[in-house]
Amino acid sequence: IKTRLQAPGGLHASGGLRNLYRGLGFAALGSAPCSALFFYSFESTRHRFQKLGPYSELGQLTSDVLAAAFGELVASSVRVPIEALKQLRQTRRARVHGRSLWAGWPATICRDVPFSVIQFPLVRAPCHLPASTSAPPARVHASWRAPCAVHADEAAAV
Repeated sequence: IKTRLQAPGGLHASGGLRNLYRGLGFAALGSAPCSALFFYSFESTRHRFQKLGPYSELGQLTSDVLAAAFGELVASSVRVPIEALKQLRQTRRARVHGRSLWAGWPATICRDVPFSVIQFPLVRAPCHLPASTSAPPARVHASWRAPCAVHADEAAAV
């Protein structure tokens, strides 16, 4: 509805509430590749940074933050054009210019990178907690990671 309200001519000129889900196919097709690109970039970058220096809490936090920022940059390079195509389809605008597909990229980066930089280190923080001060971090069970992920999402959204 937001896209149609913002369209030239308003809600009625862009089709009203009819065909409200027009363009959803673009979003559905792009969702899995965007997530895959994010997590592949996040994990590979995080592992590369971890190999650079000795293990420490600061090193883990830094690698998680940089990996989250890089993963978001890579994923948004696909997410932004898909979102633009979806919005063009919803507003029934047929012409697509190469530059218009990337028009929202700076705003998306400004919104999504800080969110990921806060969220993913918070999600991964329990994985870095050692069982004792002299022991390396223990593997954290998924039943503990899931609530941490929920609370990390809440904290990053605030």
